[in-house]
Amino acid sequence: MSKPITNLSLLPLQEDRDWHVLTISAKSLQNLLEVIEKYMNYLLTHPEINFADFCYNSNLLQNHYSYRLAICAQTGTECGELLKKHVQKQNLKSFPQLKKIAFLYTGAGSQYTGMTKQLYLSNSIFRHTIDQCHEILEELFNISLIDILYLKNGESINEILHTQVSIFSIEVALSRLWESWGIIPDAVMGHSLGEYAAAYKAKMINLKDSLKLVGERGGLMQKLPENVAMVAALTNITTIKKVLKNLLDHVAIAAENSPYNTTLSGRKIFIEVAKKRLVEEGIEVQMLNITRAGHSAEMAPILPDFRRSLNTVAFSLPEIKIVSNLTGNFISPEIPIQNEYWCRQLCETVKFSKGLETLQENNIDAFVEIGSKPLLITLGKQSLSETQLTWLSSLHMGQPDWKSLGNALCELYIKGITIDWKKFDSGYKRLKSNLPNFINNSEANHE
Repeated sequence: MSKPITNLSLLPLQEDRDWHVLTISAKSLQNLLEVIEKYMNYLLTHPEINFADFCYNSNLLQNHYSYRLAICAQTGTECGELLKKHVQKQNLKSFPQLKKIAFLYTGAGSQYTGMTKQLYLSNSIFRHTIDQCHEILEELFNISLIDILYLKNGESINEILHTQVSIFSIEVALSRLWESWGIIPDAVMGHSLGEYAAAYKAKMINLKDSLKLVGERGGLMQKLPENVAMVAALTNITTIKKVLKNLLDHVAIAAENSPYNTTLSGRKIFIEVAKKRLVEEGIEVQMLNITRAGHSAEMAPILPDFRRSLNTVAFSLPEIKIVSNLTGNFISPEIPIQNEYWCRQLCETVKFSKGLETLQENNIDAFVEIGSKPLLITLGKQSLSETQLTWLSSLHMGQPDWKSLGNALCELYIKGITIDWKKFDSGYKRLKSNLPNFINNSEANHE
């Protein structure tokens, strides 16, 4: 029997979110501009309207044609001003409809104090998932996810066990939130720790077993010595091998992220030598906010214990396409993954750039990062230069959560993705309201 959630009364669920999305569509670009102007005039001359109710009713009742615009704003007046800019610039354009979407799950290093607190306080789906993970983690490890994320001022978020279970839980909650709005991925891929969230999304492993493995992984890594480091070298793998040469016996290539970003991992003494050599060659090197040398031989001491944990869980065949970190190709939908895979995944190179190529080759043209920072989409843009690809981040550090999510949702809508607008407002009190006649008026959208 799990304990009650820690200090839940300090985090009451709010009645509403702060940001809302308004959609506008028409049958041609010229008609779209005309309808936008009507929305603009209405919103700027009716500052008294309840903007949340207005968006809800408008999004539900209008027809959603091919030529589209969507605005994320806090008030009707703000939305009207944003529409005014479109009217003045007259820079609307049509976009090809997106074909397939992939979810990309961020790894360690993406954590920060207060991440997702706004979502936890204002969305019942996100909150329920975090509470569910909290109860499991309290039972398995006697730790409070709620305290770690929201009530302890970030005091322990960088402890490895806490970091890893927090990132995983947030990514599961974000996945469920996106899917509740009708955004269903055609394929998934994680980066390092993120591969566990991807595997859960692909239904290869259940939630409790996922949290068990992520927690055991983090706890075991936390016991390792801290005389290690991980760095990002802003260059390609070929240059790394040329510059570092024999040093690669001591420094591991932890991740092939893009043609312009390679992660190195190992003991600090060797990482410092590698860093010096690279800087001497004019290559920029960035230290990562990670205190253990993942994806290197430094993980070997914890493998026996991790294997024992792996032997207590069961994996199933993936139900959607999932890209492997080890190969950069899809995991077989017919051959069950072996436990040893996850031991190798802990020690070997993450082939992220190759994985992106695999996704693109399978007609993925929209990538949504499921995590608290836009880390993977930055690497993605470096790896895949095709301009027609769409890169979206769920959240941005320093930006309101609902603004980040709302803007990403707007772009998906503009590019033809069907959104379940009723579900987008599920859990909030919305009232039917009288809409101006031009909304869903056939004359406003004539051929």
